[in-house]
Amino acid sequence: MKKKLSLKPKIIICGGHHTSSLPLIDTMLSQEKYELVFVGRRKAFSDDKNDSLEFLDITQRKIKFYNLKTGKFYGKSFLSWFKVLYGFIDSLKILMIERPKLILSFGGYIAVPLVLVGFLLRIKIITHEQTVVTGLGNKVISFFADRVLVTWPSSLKFFPKNKTKIIGLPLRKSFFEKGGDRFDINPKLPTIFVTCGKTGSHVINEFILKNLNELLQNFNLIHQAGDYSVTNDYSNLEMLKNSLGNKALGKYHLFKFMFESEVKSAFQTCDFLVSRSGAHTTYEILHFKTKAILIPISWVSHNEQYLNAKIVYDLGLGLILEEQALNWDNFLLYTKKILLKEIPDSTLKKELVVKDSETMFLNEIQKLCEI
Repeated sequence: MKKKLSLKPKIIICGGHHTSSLPLIDTMLSQEKYELVFVGRRKAFSDDKNDSLEFLDITQRKIKFYNLKTGKFYGKSFLSWFKVLYGFIDSLKILMIERPKLILSFGGYIAVPLVLVGFLLRIKIITHEQTVVTGLGNKVISFFADRVLVTWPSSLKFFPKNKTKIIGLPLRKSFFEKGGDRFDINPKLPTIFVTCGKTGSHVINEFILKNLNELLQNFNLIHQAGDYSVTNDYSNLEMLKNSLGNKALGKYHLFKFMFESEVKSAFQTCDFLVSRSGAHTTYEILHFKTKAILIPISWVSHNEQYLNAKIVYDLGLGLILEEQALNWDNFLLYTKKILLKEIPDSTLKKELVVKDSETMFLNEIQKLCEI
């Protein structure tokens, strides 16, 4: 029996920032105008035994998922370059099987081989940059893309002017809806939303683990810890939480991963946020106008997390706590500044969040699919 051919344009979505793609994916699925395929990482790290959040998010939506194994171009070992070569071969195989109309890239090293092979096969390409600076992967991708879409005005200088456009960062639809459930908390205590990103932050998780008893005497905690099998942070936190029983004054809500409704509820419930400063978290802070203590990853390329955090700081929405200075005394000091409203507010943040970002993005997709 012959396989039934789909008349819908097929789009392959790839890249290391899958959270940015989810609002677009959900809208495209509801429109039923496109056939979607996702190329990403089943494991967040090569030594991780647990499935990544991107794999869980995508397969939950019944979208075909390809696990692309490739390496980083700036890797120095022979094995790294062998992985890069394998990534090109695997990308060619995927593209020859799927034959998409469009590749939609969300950056990172994992998108590079797919985009370059796609260019050689004359497939249309859109790439989106989430951060205020750009890494080597996105810089390379931009030369082969038909459209380059950026989140921040400061990113324009990194890309070809004739095909680059500011569209902001698509946010989850529920973030624009009023109301919604809130977490059960002790109303007599302030609430902290601790989010460590989709891969988790061992530094922040260790701090919470070391100080959990003291934290729960002073705060409610909503904590997304990630699920990295090597450090087992989630399991260690869960055991400590269970050992405390009902002794704590504050409520502790612990998650491996948080999905859309839970993230919105956490933002609505918390008094302030403690987090790394990835692009998506930064944008969500601006959207919700939530105060934050941000702990940038010190080793990330081009110091992009610090620059993201600097936007929040300059707009009067948060404080930057350097990773090496993360200790109980400094944490309490920063917490008091947040709760005592010693950070001045700013009206500038309203100008940085693009309200119709998703619509603008979908219009660009439609234009290239119609060519």
